[in-house]
Amino acid sequence: MSNITISQIITFIIALAGFIGALSTICSVIKKSIDKGLDKIQVPFYDKINKMDIMQCRIFLINHLEEKLRGVNKSEYEEVLAHEIYEHYTNDLKSNSYVHDLWNKVYKI
Repeated sequence: MSNITISQIITFIIALAGFIGALSTICSVIKKSIDKGLDKIQVPFYDKINKMDIMQCRIFLINHLEEKLRGVNKSEYEEVLAHEIYEHYTNDLKSNSYVHDLWNKVYKI
């Protein structure tokens, strides 16, 4: 049997710490490159979803407001939904277009 000295244990611990440090650095570099690659995919994807969301809100709101201008009665639930979508359209999506003008005309704001 061989005897293990304290200096061998310390040398092993130092080597292990160096290996763990190197491995941590390699993992960090890999993570950054993966994140960079995902950003290239996610940004266009989120932009498309955002544009689709704006368009869907705009279509719903224009239809709702035009029907109100023509005198079509809306239920309480339809009114609540229209207000929720309008708030999402203006506050969350930060959109302000002709929808805003038509909204003010219909609701006389």
